Amino acid sequence: MSDCLAVGIDADSKNLVVACHGTKGSTRIANSASAIDKWLSGLPTRSRIGVEATNRYHERVVQAAQMAGHAVFVLNPRDIKHYAKGVACRGKTDSGDAQVIARYIAKEADNLHEHVARSPAQERLHVLLQQRDSLVRSKAKLNLSLGAGASESPIFGRIFGGLKEAIAMLDQQIQQLCRSGEQRDLYRRIMTIPGIGPTVAAF
Repeated sequence: MSDCLAVGIDADSKNLVVACHGTKGSTRIANSASAIDKWLSGLPTRSRIGVEATNRYHERVVQAAQMAGHAVFVLNPRDIKHYAKGVACRGKTDSGDAQVIARYIAKEADNLHEHVARSPAQERLHVLLQQRDSLVRSKAKLNLSLGAGASESPIFGRIFGGLKEAIAMLDQQIQQLCRSGEQRDLYRRIMTIPGIGPTVAAF
């Protein structure tokens, strides 16, 4: 694998900044299916592609690159930060970040595990858990910004009630999927651990 092209990607909601190890600069492409497919079509066979895990911004390019037959590595941002400090090359720009990731892939890919694509059921569970997390965070932020007692007020009570109901509905779907899905046996074993509830077990 040492002769394969090593690519680093810095991803956000709108764009991907792409850098190739051994070349200067970077390329910016839209974080859209059509732009990603066009870019991937120009890469050498079985290129090595590294991207930091983000909220969900990295997932489209990860899925497309895997389908195109490339080796994909979803990286912990903390690992890249430590690596950049060690080689004293962390940039303060998206281009610099992509270059660091490309260098990391070029030097360390043989010691890393390729990303394993989720099954359809795992992807569904992943989406549900992310949706739940987003609602829980939104509820907490509203509580802080609107002040104590806002959830009981006649003005905001309906908003909080709606969020609470939506979270409960997601919990129901998550538990149903876990109890009937491909990892149901593991889910049941985790549930036997004292202090572990049905939602925590799903994570």
